[in-house]
Amino acid sequence: MANQITTKMLFTLAISLLLVSSSIASSDVPFIVAHKKATLSSLKSGTERVSVSIDIFNQGSSLVQMFLFPNQIYVL
Repeated sequence: MANQITTKMLFTLAISLLLVSSSIASSDVPFIVAHKKATLSSLKSGTERVSVSIDIFNQGSSLVQMFLFPNQIYVL
């Protein structure tokens, strides 16, 4: 009897978590996908050049506020 109640409670909990997680996943909230790339190239004069590129994408229809500081990206 106790085993049936435990099984039923676990099943109900699993279904509830599934429904809640699917509703959270389908909500439209902004998030950022950022790709960072740094390349080092040697020039003929014996100097080196560092190139840094950052690609930032806003995925979602809502706006994202970003503050760019050296070496950091802050998202509100």
